[in-house]
Amino acid sequence: MIAGTNLNGGTVTVNGVPATVLGSDPTGILLFGIIPAGTAAGNVPVVVTTAVGTATVPGGYTYI
Repeated sequence: MIAGTNLNGGTVTVNGVPATVLGSDPTGILLFGIIPAGTAAGNVPVVVTTAVGTATVPGGYTYI
């Protein structure tokens, strides 16, 4: 789950690999999806793209 604003219709990549977006809540505050399998343990960037713009969180997800 990702929290923010204007997330309706958003896409997500984790370490450059597309995540499976299942949907968002009606207000566009929460985005739900499935993180792709990682190749190694560690922190990787998460990128969220919506009609409003793109946000990147370096080290936004940690594979264990």
